[in-house]
Amino acid sequence: HIEPLRGARDGLYRAVASTGEEYVFKKIGGLERRGRTEIQYRVMRYLYRHGVPTGHPLTNRDGGGYTTDGTSIYGLMPRIYREEPGLFKPDLCVWDNLGRSYGRLHSVLEAFDDPIKIPQMTLHDRLFTTGVPRLLESLKGEHLDLVLAILDELESPIGELSPLLGEQVILYDCHTGNTLFMFGQVSGFIDCDSVCLGPRICDLANLAVILILPDQSPERIRPWLEALPFYLQAYHRTNPLSQVERNALPLAFHAYVLGRLHQSLPRSGEPSPLLLTALHWLHENRDLLAQTIASGFNDE
Repeated sequence: HIEPLRGARDGLYRAVASTGEEYVFKKIGGLERRGRTEIQYRVMRYLYRHGVPTGHPLTNRDGGGYTTDGTSIYGLMPRIYREEPGLFKPDLCVWDNLGRSYGRLHSVLEAFDDPIKIPQMTLHDRLFTTGVPRLLESLKGEHLDLVLAILDELESPIGELSPLLGEQVILYDCHTGNTLFMFGQVSGFIDCDSVCLGPRICDLANLAVILILPDQSPERIRPWLEALPFYLQAYHRTNPLSQVERNALPLAFHAYVLGRLHQSLPRSGEPSPLLLTALHWLHENRDLLAQTIASGFNDE
C-alpha cells in the first residue's frame, strides 16, 4: 500500500508492507543525481551496519540503492518517526543527546573505508576560492562592507588552521529536517546527500548556527547561548576535539553563513536578506560567541 506522506512535500510517499513495516518511497530527482545518491547509499548503509539509526536506502534487486524509470530516480527507505525536537525548551537533555549522537556519528564515519570517491571540502577553499569572489560581486553598501570586514578577520586564521583540521566523511547539511528526534532523543539521520570529506567541526557548527538563522530575537538567542556549551561538552566527551578544532569552531560558524549566502545567489541573483541579518548578528556578537563556545571546554 502506497499513499502520499502526510504533511510532507511532493514526491514523498508512505509505503506499508504486507507484514506491517512502514517505509518512505521518495522521488530523489533526475538522473544527474545518481552519483550523489550512490555515495549517500554507501555511507548510510555503512552507518546502519555500525548501529547508527538511518533512513538508509534499501538495496534493489541489482545490488544498488535506487531505481529509475529512465528519467528520474527513486529510493525506498525505512520510515523513522519524528517529533519536534524541543531544542528551545528549558530541558537541556535534548542538547546533550544531540552532542552525543553527533559524536558517535563522527566516530563511526571516521573509519569509513569504502573506495567510492567522495567530494572534498576544505574550510578555506570552500569559502575563499569557491564562494567569495561571486558573493562580493553581488553585494554593495553596508552589506559589502560587512562581508569584507569579516573576510579580513577570517582569512588569516582560517588559512592557518584549515590544513591542520584533518578531514573525514561528514554530513555537512545538518539541520533538524534530516536529524530526527523522538522523545527528546535523536531517532535517526535521513537525506545525507551532501556528504563530503571535510573537518568534523563543520557539522557541529552548521547544526548549531542554522537554528538561529531565521530569528535572532532575545527569546531565541538566550536559550541557544545557554545550551551551546552543553551540546559541545556532550560531543567532546563522546568524541574529543583537539585544541586546533576548538580554536576553529567560532570561525566555522561564520564560514557556514557566508557559504549559505553564496548558495542563495542562483535563486534570486541576490544574497538572502535573512542570511545577511544573521551574519550581522554573528559579527556583532563574535566575542560573546567565542566565549560561549570556549565555556563548553572549561571543565577540563
